[in-house]
Amino acid sequence: MNAILSETLHVTQICLKNGNIALDMKSHCCYHSNGDFMLLIEIGILFALVGGLIFKLFPPKRINHIYGYRSRFAMKAQSIWDEGQKYCANGFILTGIIMSILGLFEHFLFRGMNVVVTIENTVEATEVLLSILVIYICCEIHLKNMFNEDGSRKNAADKT
Repeated sequence: MNAILSETLHVTQICLKNGNIALDMKSHCCYHSNGDFMLLIEIGILFALVGGLIFKLFPPKRINHIYGYRSRFAMKAQSIWDEGQKYCANGFILTGIIMSILGLFEHFLFRGMNVVVTIENTVEATEVLLSILVIYICCEIHLKNMFNEDGSRKNAADKT
C-alpha cells in the first residue's frame, strides 16, 4: 500500500516538475498540457457501435419500455415504433462518426495547450448531451412527418 502511495506521489511530482501533467485522476491533477479529447472519440465509437449497430442488427420487434427508441409518439403504434428504431439507429451511427471526428479535431486543436480538465470534461459532456438531444428531435420530426397520430402513414396512397 505504501509503495503504491509513494509511486503515485512520485508520478505527481514528476508531472509537476516537468510541467507536463498527464490526465490521471489518481494524481488529482487539475491541468494537463495535451488537450486530450480522446474520450469524445471513444464515446463516438460507442455511439456508432453500440447505439447504432446494435439497434440496426437487433432492433426491438415489439413496443416495450426497456430497449429501443422510446417516446410517446413512437410507442403509439407498431408501424411508428419500427420506423423510429430504424431512423434512430442511423442517427446514432451518424452522430457517433461525427463525435469521433470532432474529438479527433479537438485533440489536435488543443495539443500542447494547458486546458483545465473540468472545462474539457464539460465540453465533452455538453457535446454528448447535445448529440442525444439532436437525435431525439430529428427522430420525432421524422416520425411526425411520416405518420398520423393514429399510426397510419401520411400520403399512404402516394407510396404504393
